[in-house]
Amino acid sequence: MAPFHARNGAGDLLARYSFIEPLLAGRRVLEIGAAAASDGATALFLAERGAAAVLSIAPSEPELAAAREAGHHPFVQFRAAEPEALRAGTFDLLLVADGSALAREPARVATLRRLLAPGGRLVTAIAAGGTALADLGGEPAAPEAPPYEAFVATLADEFALVEVATQSATVGYVLALASAGEDEPDIAMDGTLAGTPETAAYVAICGDEPCGLGGLSVVALPVRPLADGARGAAGSARAAAEALATAEAQRALAAGEAEQAAAAR
Repeated sequence: MAPFHARNGAGDLLARYSFIEPLLAGRRVLEIGAAAASDGATALFLAERGAAAVLSIAPSEPELAAAREAGHHPFVQFRAAEPEALRAGTFDLLLVADGSALAREPARVATLRRLLAPGGRLVTAIAAGGTALADLGGEPAAPEAPPYEAFVATLADEFALVEVATQSATVGYVLALASAGEDEPDIAMDGTLAGTPETAAYVAICGDEPCGLGGLSVVALPVRPLADGARGAAGSARAAAEALATAEAQRALAAGEAEQAAAAR
């Protein structure tokens, strides 16, 4: 099972998808590079939040195995395919989990652009260098991302408008007091204790017209996967330290035995 808080995994992607939910209703969606990273959870989420049809693709069948087993939805398909093999003008919304390859190989953007119907949009993201939830969960360090300017310029070559949202990690507590006669409590957010947020990712929303999204979205994600990941990373570090100490002790013992043998001769 893929870690929930892996980089560009379910946690990262579901937060982005929640933000763009107003763009989903009745849309034909192509998801690229997310099936294996989220075990299919993101594709199912898109359908549950209003997409008319979702096709989630990966280069090979083994990458889709966990997604196929995770759940089923009548409007969701998982398919081993490359974007080049899909019919032009078929989709209203393209979601690319990791936009790094698009910045490094600009020709890919043109390939994806041809898949969009008139008025369609492309949404993708790159790491911005700030602390992400994957860092708190003990995931390996992120590879270096392409420069922001190159990322946006590559997208702007194919799309009239590139709007960029920032994605930042947040950690906190929810305090709630149920009042008599209230189904849901009022929600207040105090961000003063968090300080200046670090941008973990830049999320680009590309199209021919403004997307209409705006404001600040706070998406609550589960804490337990972070704790499990952090404990796992700490356990691995302890095991590595113990193995190193044991190896050093064995080398010291071997050296001492060698000295004793030399003295006996």
